[in-house]
Amino acid sequence: MSSSSCFKWIFLNHFINILISRIFKGRPMKKVKKLSLILSLILTAIIYSCSELPNEYLEKKGSVKDDSTLVKKALIEDYTGFTCGNCPYAHQEATRIHEEYGDKVILLALHCSFYAKPTTAHPYDFRTETATEWDNFFGISNSGLPNGMVNRRGFLTSNNILKYASWQETVDLVLAEKPIVSLDLSAIYLKESRQILAFVTYMYNEKLQKYHSLNVCIVEDSIVQYQKWYRHDPEDVNDYVHNHVFRTSLNGTWGEKLTSQIGIKTYSFTLPENSDWRPDKLKIVAFISDVGNTYEILQAEETDLK
Repeated sequence: MSSSSCFKWIFLNHFINILISRIFKGRPMKKVKKLSLILSLILTAIIYSCSELPNEYLEKKGSVKDDSTLVKKALIEDYTGFTCGNCPYAHQEATRIHEEYGDKVILLALHCSFYAKPTTAHPYDFRTETATEWDNFFGISNSGLPNGMVNRRGFLTSNNILKYASWQETVDLVLAEKPIVSLDLSAIYLKESRQILAFVTYMYNEKLQKYHSLNVCIVEDSIVQYQKWYRHDPEDVNDYVHNHVFRTSLNGTWGEKLTSQIGIKTYSFTLPENSDWRPDKLKIVAFISDVGNTYEILQAEETDLK
């Protein structure tokens, strides 16, 4: 079977699992999981004919999310820069919130403005076109760094820019809300071709007259580079560990417009030959937002590469 056919079966497998969890909502999870497992085993038999797929991905088959546990997740966008001496304190606060709430909170570190401009002494360039466009549009660095947003709430009332001390309060508000859309996300890395494949399944709880936009991004952890850190000994930290670093968007600055209540999307990205990106440190982040209106993020998800 061709790799393209295999990928179609993978999408179908994800889609069936989510449909089962929705259709049989309220019924005993034991029965739901049994039905999901039967269908997954059938599809897995087909998927096993794809030599291109890693074993780690195949071993995931047979699981289904309990719909009753679905929650709205919070996405903290931490706008930062390696010459911003107060920014490490925002990094610490974002990490603390993430550790407290686990996978209910997703982090993005977006390096922008003159604080991220490489220097002769520190030439590493964290900047990306997408992060710069978001920064300019939302006006984050114009208000000073460190600053950020939580689910891009408050844009219409100019209350979207938050100091890091206010992040948890907004996170709590987001997590208390019921999601109107669910996301299922997985990704694999094909070593020989240096290709990342991301699979996204989304489902709205009800039919809407107008749907939203889906963004899919790559982030990287554990990048060891220089960071200015005020009131720290030393203030010039040459081996600072930068986490949740935004690397690129797989579908543009404002994502792809969704047109249906339920859908499956796939995205691919080939790591540049001379890139220092490390596949074992990369993650995929996806979020659905109300682009063109409130710009609020309605749901987010994150996954490691398999």
